[in-house]
Amino acid sequence: RIFSSVVCRFPFIVCSLSWLPRLSIPLAQFGEVRSGRGDLSDAALADFCVFFLETLLDQIRFMSGLLELPALRKRVERYFQYEADELQRHREPIMRVVRTLIDEGEIPRTRVQEITGKAGTVAAEIIKRGLAEGYFETSSPKGPLYPAFPIRVREVLFPRLFLDLPVDGPDRENV
Repeated sequence: RIFSSVVCRFPFIVCSLSWLPRLSIPLAQFGEVRSGRGDLSDAALADFCVFFLETLLDQIRFMSGLLELPALRKRVERYFQYEADELQRHREPIMRVVRTLIDEGEIPRTRVQEITGKAGTVAAEIIKRGLAEGYFETSSPKGPLYPAFPIRVREVLFPRLFLDLPVDGPDRENV
């Protein structure tokens, strides 16, 4: 009964609401609550859940628009083709590893040899160089690799995220 309107609007979400009593937001603002029990409280809980999930989806859509993740792979390729001047050697293999990390999130170190088609010692050199340049990172010397985005690359890979917009306001006029 509590979840009926939430499940109708968001059938793909299964969640535990055990955290709800710890909220500091009064639930009365999301619906009519009188006694803290019964149908009115259930309706307020359902209204709050709908509000919370709609806000969550709105934020996901907003950040997805800023990050433009479907085009990230092309921006990575373009960066390595035209701007990765510090990589004279291993530019192409490091780009392949970074693309794979973007697609998969993390990879074991042994996959670098498979991705690049290089021998074990060259694959280890590629990993060392990619880690040194900050294109990927790891939590331990033998752990899996994760994507990383060095500061110098972030504006190229995420152009809409770092916009240099003027800051207007009464305190900024004389600065």
